[in-house]
Amino acid sequence: MKITCIASGSKGNAYLINDGVSTLLVECGVKLDMIKKATNYKLSELAGCLISHEHNDHAKCYKDLLLRGIRIFASKGTLEGIGIYGQRGTFALDTNITAETTVKTFSIRAFKVHHDAKEPTGFLIHSNETNENLLFITDSYYCDYSFKNLDYIMIECNYISERLEHQLNNPNRNPFVDTHIKRLMRSHMNLNTCIDFLKSCELYRTKEIMLLHLSDANADEEFMKSEVQKATGKIVRVF
Repeated sequence: MKITCIASGSKGNAYLINDGVSTLLVECGVKLDMIKKATNYKLSELAGCLISHEHNDHAKCYKDLLLRGIRIFASKGTLEGIGIYGQRGTFALDTNITAETTVKTFSIRAFKVHHDAKEPTGFLIHSNETNENLLFITDSYYCDYSFKNLDYIMIECNYISERLEHQLNNPNRNPFVDTHIKRLMRSHMNLNTCIDFLKSCELYRTKEIMLLHLSDANADEEFMKSEVQKATGKIVRVF
């Protein structure tokens, strides 16, 4: 598989997954022009778009995609949260992890994750062309599952816990800091949780781990990359 990051973070998220035959868009939380450019202005060749949840930084240009005939796949709750459930071109994914949906050469399994959204999901994506598996988890402070036979892992690594603790220990902190940190801890994955999750998975065939959705204020790209590499022994990229 070829994996391309269009954008990752609180300002917008979008990724392309290509298996040599089909191209899948995962998230559409950016302006359509960015997706057009990334696809070399061949939007019509997209197999579809997966959306993990309804927040704008993951679903921004859904209208533009639907208008251009690009199918959108998401949980029923996510489609309802966006306001497009039942509309033409939208498909509700079963969040039972054993249920598969075929999108051209890809088989998709959606599963529930933990975020402050209506029915957020992660995705297990299998290419029937390359026989490779990709795991995608973003915007979730925890994952209930462990996985095996993964070739690629795209996972949120949003913040370093010690940085939040330092802010909480500051007696001169802004009163809104506590509310912000509480929300962050219940909606996004920290470095330690990310590493623990990766250790729970069988990684023997994993080619690459990609860290997603890093916080601008509470992350350290090089440190996070180094810690995940040390913990897993795998190639790590930061998006």
